[in-house]
Amino acid sequence: RIPVMAANSFPVCHFREFCVVCIGLIVSGMISLSASCACASGSATEHIPAAARVVLMKAGKLIELKDYEGAVSVIRSFQQKQPEDGETDRLGCGHAEVHYTLGVCYLLENNTVMAAAALDRALAKDPHHVSALINRAKAAYELSDYRKAAECFQATYELEKNKDPEHLYHAAVALLLAKDSTGSIVIFDRLLAEYPAQFQLPWRENLVHALLDAGLEKKALPHIRRLAAEYTGEKQKQWQEVLLNEYMHLDMYSEALALATKLSEQDPLEALWWRALVHIHLFRNKYKPALTSLVILSYLEPLKDQEQRLLADLYLQLGVPQKATPVYAE
Repeated sequence: RIPVMAANSFPVCHFREFCVVCIGLIVSGMISLSASCACASGSATEHIPAAARVVLMKAGKLIELKDYEGAVSVIRSFQQKQPEDGETDRLGCGHAEVHYTLGVCYLLENNTVMAAAALDRALAKDPHHVSALINRAKAAYELSDYRKAAECFQATYELEKNKDPEHLYHAAVALLLAKDSTGSIVIFDRLLAEYPAQFQLPWRENLVHALLDAGLEKKALPHIRRLAAEYTGEKQKQWQEVLLNEYMHLDMYSEALALATKLSEQDPLEALWWRALVHIHLFRNKYKPALTSLVILSYLEPLKDQEQRLLADLYLQLGVPQKATPVYAE
């Protein structure tokens, strides 16, 4: 018989680590350059004192000119007029929109820590400030505070009038980055239920990542099959490999054999599929088709030392010692 080690240690399709699809974020909800820059959500930002409106307009013009440092200076100077605790803030120095605009300026300057602090002050004044929430999510994401980012993304989705599933998706990915695969799956399941037609392939990739992270490999299989079917080119090949690997990992060797056979017929010059077939046939103690697959593999690329030894073992096992001898000699 073929030595056990030769069969079990044969290199098979290596699982490729998933790269979580990056969240491409821009600073959203930029302040209006008019005096009516408040959010139309019925929140506290609808009532901005005249002095604060003037400052916001000045800052807005500077932002338009990309003079973010100048805008910060205008706002900070205005905030120094903030009254003592207990006194009425008639000027609006501590108004949510003032803190929010300062936070946006800091984000545009890539001063993320200061941006997060200013946006936190804006949200303390007005927890329903959607633009502050989405920018706070961006700041948290850039600071690698993924749980906070997820919280803000989800809060944005719940509060916005026109629901944007992208915000819910960003929350799911942020939880995945925070190593909370269970929480991420809950949101992905919600997206699948509420937006089945808008559930994009990159979203499904990250759902698979979350499911595998949580040890839910069988639940991930339908999604992996769909990715392998719907992608094209190199991306499709990657997911075909992942699917094949999962079949073998779950001891679903009949499914693995059917898939590897199909793939080798579709792309007979791809060594990966023949290498997988060798492994599958060995597991099923089918030495002749294993030898055939290994010989084909040798025509496609040079065999590794371990594969060369396996080739000799198979020749010997199948009664062709004259073929095995030169391989052993090498």
